[in-house]
Amino acid sequence: MFKEPDGKISFTRVSGFILLLHYISSAIYITAKTLKIPDLPMNQMILIAALYGINKTIPSIKKVIKDAVRSVKTGK
Repeated sequence: MFKEPDGKISFTRVSGFILLLHYISSAIYITAKTLKIPDLPMNQMILIAALYGINKTIPSIKKVIKDAVRSVKTGK
């Protein structure tokens, strides 16, 4: 769950999981204390989505650059 397909531990997955646990525990605490359901912290949700998107985009960008360099070297 926390590893990339190549076996490396993913910082984004680990940090996202920690943030998710924090939000769930905070929501449970706030709900129990005030008897109101808290709002979703949208700016922090955007941060998590951005980190996930960057983590998924970087391998694609590396592949495009690697293919471009290879085609320049071979002259195609």
